[in-house]
Amino acid sequence: LILAGSPAANPLDLLDSQRMRELLRELSETYDLVVIDTPPTSTTADAIPLLSQVGGVIVVGRLAKSDYDSASELSELLTRLHAPTFGVVVNSDESRSYY
Repeated sequence: LILAGSPAANPLDLLDSQRMRELLRELSETYDLVVIDTPPTSTTADAIPLLSQVGGVIVVGRLAKSDYDSASELSELLTRLHAPTFGVVVNSDESRSYY
């Protein structure tokens, strides 16, 4: 687990840096699975530079919060950027109780 630390002045520069590419390469050589949790692409473009450096994307959406237009825009973006999508996780289902 690597914590984010203090906010960067320009997160895009940090994520698109040579050092970030080196770090991701080193981690992928050391570990079987490297997970990068990013803010939603609808609120910030921070994740975009990482798309060329990852093996795939898992899209997480909130039931009754994520709308069709946003999902469609994200799908088009991932397709344009040739980002393989491994799957979709839907959370925040409050329609029934599980006991």
